[in-house]
Amino acid sequence: MTCETGDLPRPPCREAAPRACAAVALVLCSVLSLFLGLLPVSARAAEASALLGHPAVFQGCRTTRPGRPGFCSFVDRGSRLFVYGTGSTPQWLMAELTHLEIGRRVGLTGTRRDLYEGTAEVELAGISLLPVNRYDRILKRLQGQWRSDSDPLDAFQVTGAERVNAYAGAKTSVDYISVQPECGVLTTHGPYLYAWDESGTGGLCYEISKVSDNTLVLIYQPRGRVLKYSREGTAQ
Repeated sequence: MTCETGDLPRPPCREAAPRACAAVALVLCSVLSLFLGLLPVSARAAEASALLGHPAVFQGCRTTRPGRPGFCSFVDRGSRLFVYGTGSTPQWLMAELTHLEIGRRVGLTGTRRDLYEGTAEVELAGISLLPVNRYDRILKRLQGQWRSDSDPLDAFQVTGAERVNAYAGAKTSVDYISVQPECGVLTTHGPYLYAWDESGTGGLCYEISKVSDNTLVLIYQPRGRVLKYSREGTAQ
């Protein structure tokens, strides 16, 4: 913040002491700058940033005109990340993103700027494909639409790391998922499906008891409730 004595009302002073007046004004300006610097992060969201250096799941790109995506998105543990074609991310890197498979786990480098709870904008500097592991293969098998065996009106659709829940054909909620070897204090009966809501909170843990081309069995933890699903279009 740049301040001059003209920025603030000048205190009464004698013409014989102009330097003293200027000094008083500069002190007041310094105090104001310090106060602004101590505002909560939420009040200075445009300045809040952090370096990226961890895996995320690719969610696809949306194109505003041929050959140039408007934005691409990723999901990491607890956040949705958006990369905009109009930002400082190089255009060649934006073009590379359009060739990624939805649901692919990648390593991201760059800078993130938190927008609001659970969402951030990323200035991407680099991307790398991570080796496919057991949990990536399970997430890939989860892709598609599943319907509850106990209540045919209860269903959900998995796309990448996003799960859209519906009842009787109407969308009820959206959450994000991660397949991982542990879920909080639960470490012995994995793999686990961890789900959180759009704000980055409200985490739920499920043990993945079985997942095949047409059958999914989850055990809700810690209560142990068994939830059975069939892939849409298959006989139960």
